[in-house]
Amino acid sequence: MSYVGTRYGGWQRQKNAPSVQQAVEEAIGRVVGTAVPVEAASRTDAGVHARGQVISFDAATPLPADRLAEAVNAHLPPEVAVREAREAPSGFRARVDARWKRYEYRIATGRTVSPLDAPFVWRRPGRLDVAAMRDVAGCLVGEHDFLGFCDTPPERGTTIRRLLEIRVLEQPDDTVSLVFVGVSFLHKMVRRLTGALARVGDGAIDRHALRGALSPQGGEPCRWTAPAEGLCLQEVGYSPYRDEA
Repeated sequence: MSYVGTRYGGWQRQKNAPSVQQAVEEAIGRVVGTAVPVEAASRTDAGVHARGQVISFDAATPLPADRLAEAVNAHLPPEVAVREAREAPSGFRARVDARWKRYEYRIATGRTVSPLDAPFVWRRPGRLDVAAMRDVAGCLVGEHDFLGFCDTPPERGTTIRRLLEIRVLEQPDDTVSLVFVGVSFLHKMVRRLTGALARVGDGAIDRHALRGALSPQGGEPCRWTAPAEGLCLQEVGYSPYRDEA
C-alpha cells in the first residue's frame, strides 16, 4: 500500500484522529461485507508517508486478489491506495514475518522548495556537510541500544535494534536523502537519528556527541527530532537483506 500521511494521526487506529488503518479496514469491510482487522508491517507515526507498506488480513471472498484490490481502492480516500494484492501462505503476518524495513528521509536544503515537494520534505535551508554525516552514520550501523533515540520506549522487550545500512545521498534538486534499513525500529527512532545527523551536517555536534547516545544504558537522549513530513516507508522485505550476513 501507499499513502500520504499528512492528514492522518498515523497508521494505527486511535480515538481522536483519523488513521490509515481505519480507512483501510472500513474499505475492506465494505467489499467483503464484514469487519476485517488488518495488521501492518509498520505502525507509521502521525504525518509519516508510505510507498511500500504491507498489510495482511484474513477474509472470505470469492474475488481474486487483483479484483479485491480494485474493489478496495474504489472505497479508499484518494491519498490511500492498494498497489498490489496477492494470496499469502497460511499463517502469514505482515509485521511478524518482516525481515527488514527501508525508510527514506528527505531534507530540502535549497532556499526555495517546489510546492509539489513541500509536503514530503523537511525544509531546512543551508548546506549540510554530507561527508561528515556519512562518517558519523557509519558508527550507527550494527546492533546498538537505541534507547537514546527513542521517544517512547516499549513497555516490554528490549531497546536494542540492528541497523543494516544508512546511506546519505546528496541529490541534484537541493535535497539530502537519508536511507535507513533495519530489522525493526523504535518509536520515532528514524526521525531522531535524522535530527542528530542533520546537526552533524551543520556542524553543531560531532561524532563523540552522537556516540554518547549509544552507551549500553542508552546514553544521553537525543533531543533533535526531525518533523514527520520528510519520512516515508519505502519498502518492507520478507527475505534476507542483500547486505545481511
